Parts: sequence; C-alpha cells; structure tokens
Amino acid sequence: ESLAFAEEATALLDNMSYIISMLEEHPTSQKEFENQSINFSNKLKKIINSLEETVITQSLTTGNLEGEMEVDLDDILIRMSIKEIKKILDTDILKEDNLKFEMLQSVFNNEFNSQISNLTSNNLKSTISFTEVNNNSGKLVFIEDVLDREASTININREFVRPIFIDDPTVIDEISESIRIYLGGKKLSYNHKSYLIDLLKQTNSDENVFSKKKNDEMINAILKEVIDGNISINGRKSFYEIPYSDRNKKLSLSNLSTGMKSFSILSILKNSGAFNTVEYVILDEPEIHLHPEWQLKYAELIVLLSKYLNIKFLVTSHSPYFIEAIELFSMKHGIEGKVNYYKSKHTQNPNFYTIEDYTQRLSDIYDELAESMFDLQNLRDELELEEE
Repeated sequence: ESLAFAEEATALLDNMSYIISMLEEHPTSQKEFENQSINFSNKLKKIINSLEETVITQSLTTGNLEGEMEVDLDDILIRMSIKEIKKILDTDILKEDNLKFEMLQSVFNNEFNSQISNLTSNNLKSTISFTEVNNNSGKLVFIEDVLDREASTININREFVRPIFIDDPTVIDEISESIRIYLGGKKLSYNHKSYLIDLLKQTNSDENVFSKKKNDEMINAILKEVIDGNISINGRKSFYEIPYSDRNKKLSLSNLSTGMKSFSILSILKNSGAFNTVEYVILDEPEIHLHPEWQLKYAELIVLLSKYLNIKFLVTSHSPYFIEAIELFSMKHGIEGKVNYYKSKHTQNPNFYTIEDYTQRLSDIYDELAESMFDLQNLRDELELEEE
C-alpha cells in the first residue's frame, strides 16, 4: 500500500509539473482564463514544493519491526494534499484538451494581433479549412476572433509541425539587441518572429557557415560568394568575421547589409541543424532586399536547400524575374516536377480571393506581373513624343 501510495503521489507530481509547464510555455490571452490558470498554477506549485521531499521519504518507508505500516504527520499531510490536487486537476479549466484549445487561441492572437476574422465581411464566422498530404482534413472556425471549439474539427492532441516563417531579414539584429520578455523565466508569448529568433540563437558559437559534407558543396559555394567570412554567435553577441583581415576584425551582424542578412539567416539555420527539425519554410517576398544578381543566387540556394535537405519552401513573390529564376534553377537541378506555382484571384466579391494552381499556366503569371513594365514603356514613349 505504501509503495502504491508513493507511486500515486509521484504520478500526480509529474502531471502537475506538465500542466504548469504548458501554462507557462504557452500562456493564454483571454483574461478570465489567464487569471484562473495562473492561480491554479500557483496553487499547484505550492503543493509541489511541500510534497516533493516528503513523497521521496514516504516511498522509502518500509514499516516497523512488527511489519505494521508507519503513519505519521507527513503521511496525513500528503494524503490531504493529494485530495486537493485531484480537486484542482479535475477543474474544467485544467483539463488538457481545454488547455490546448486555449493555447491554440493564444497562438493565433499573438500571430495576428487578435485580428483573425475577416474585417471586410459582415459574416461573423471565419473558417480555416485544410487538407494534408495524407488526406487528413480539418477546420478551425472563429467567431469574432474567438475559436469555436464545437464547430472546429481538428485533433487537438495530434503533433503539429511548426514552420519557419521569414518575412524580415532585420530580425537577425535581435540576436544581439533584443531583450526578451519573460514571466518566471518563461516566454510571455509565441509568434513566428520570436520562434525564429530562438532558432538563430541556438546555433553553436563560432560556427563556420561552411561544412564539409559533399551534399553541401553547391550550397556552400553559393553562400561563399555572398558570405566569405565566418558568422560567430556567442550568447547575446553575434559577429561577422571579416575575411582577409590581418587584425581579425569583427562586424556586428546588425551592421550587415539587408541582403547579407537574408543569406546569413539561411546559413545559420542550415549549419545549426534547425532545418533538420522543420518541414516547412515560408519566405515572404525574399527578393525585395536583394540586388538582381543576388536574387538569382538566393533562388538557386532555396532550390538546393529544398532538394538536399528535403524542405518544403512556400515562397510569395511579385517579381517575374525571381519566379523565373526559381523555375529555371528547379529545372537545372532536376526538381521541376516538385515545384508548384499558385496565383491569387479575385472572386465576384472584391473582398475575397481564391488561390488557384497555375503550374501549367506559368506564362500567364509572367504576363500579368510584367504589365507594369509595359506601363513604364508606354510612359517613356509618351515623353519622347512630347520632346519631339
């Protein structure tokens, strides 16, 4: 009985620790839930602090010489505490599914600044539907920015893949400069930017961006054309070691050009092993910070990363030049059959768009994106006529 009792207490401690870690790693943004969860978390912590040592002691108790079980004040206190723990854990707000739904709501709030529903629609309901490669499907339904659990059809207990989303190369500045906000040593919120910063900080210090793996030779050749020195990250200090410098000069990463930052982010993520833990990388108009020559190098780089590291890239672009570079380098490296091209189109309602597959109509994308060039040419012709 004593052993079973100790095991029950230990299991409860583990369960409490798990729930507290969930609450602190993914705090919720709804005030009522947040306040209650913090109160419950604090209660559980106090019980844990008072129980941890006595549970260990109790588990070692073997009884007196007559074989009778020792019962002391610690035993009584533990049993009373276990009843209290079970009562707290049985509260609806701490049930695991409820916690996970609240955390999912929090993720959307942090990512979209609590503006999830369509602001241009009179319909209060917004739905995100998806179908995965394995044909599993689901949907998330929001009513006035709040997740509707009953209408949503998603397995909340499944494992979710967290993508890397890169939309601003200057995020690399925050490796050195940002002061992250913490609550009790835990992050207050999660969004794609904070996740990317964490990944960039996790690289090994004094990491040379050029590995010696044969599969990396072409990738490293492109990187070396842009980043010919080493990237050194040590704690909150991050530097670019200037090549060919007799005085071992180091330049803060925040002082690199925006174009070099774009390449540096991919270099750090590749060499730290971060790309090995993700399935998707989202790049939002990566070409806008790059010289036309570097746009070509960047396009080839993501094609090679996709091919050799088996990463799915989702790239948005308005540049026919960059899109064509993706197309041609995909053909050059033999993965053109794995690349799809999509275009957003207006529906009858001007506030809504559909996403259509244009893989077999790529020339239509080029023609539409090149219209502005024709407008400039027409303006040039008009100005030349006026001069005559």
